[in-house]
Amino acid sequence: MSERDDLLQKYASNLPDDRYRNHYVSYASNFLESAAALEELEGLYREWDATFWEEIRKDVEPKGIKWYDLSPNEADRWRELLSEASVSWVLEMSPEVGKALFEIVEKVTGRKVM
Repeated sequence: MSERDDLLQKYASNLPDDRYRNHYVSYASNFLESAAALEELEGLYREWDATFWEEIRKDVEPKGIKWYDLSPNEADRWRELLSEASVSWVLEMSPEVGKALFEIVEKVTGRKVM
């Protein structure tokens, strides 16, 4: 018996023995299939992403550009620094448009920009 089947069996054993039991098990089964498909898709994306950046690296390093892989914390720090610089520049160039734009970004993302 597979891990998935074992999980569904345990789930079914905890359900009340009524006429809807098979429907609940069917929903759980579909959910597990969807989760497995998403996991597979995530794996394919990670593989594609790694290949993409490796190709970029092969292209830029011979041209004298040094490539650095940043840690997640360092990548977040740089993203924040660049966001601050971008916000300052946009607000300096066009304060009204920038303010309206960043209010929308804050509303949509829930992330404080200004």
